[in-house]
Amino acid sequence: MPKTHDETKRLVDRAEKCRVLAGIVTNRGAAKSYLKLADSYEALAEEERKLFTLRKIRAELFAPTGRPAK
Repeated sequence: MPKTHDETKRLVDRAEKCRVLAGIVTNRGAAKSYLKLADSYEALAEEERKLFTLRKIRAELFAPTGRPAK
């Protein structure tokens, strides 16, 4: 499994945990902070997905032979 995929999964898992914590804590400020952190982790995961896709496309377009990979 590519490293970027692992990183994406880790970030999504952290976002989910933050959302669970937001539902558990009784302090509204803390809950809002956990939700904001979850949103940030989700945004980072989306950027990792884009990066993974970009690298994949580049690898296909610029194969070591200088011609597109088949």
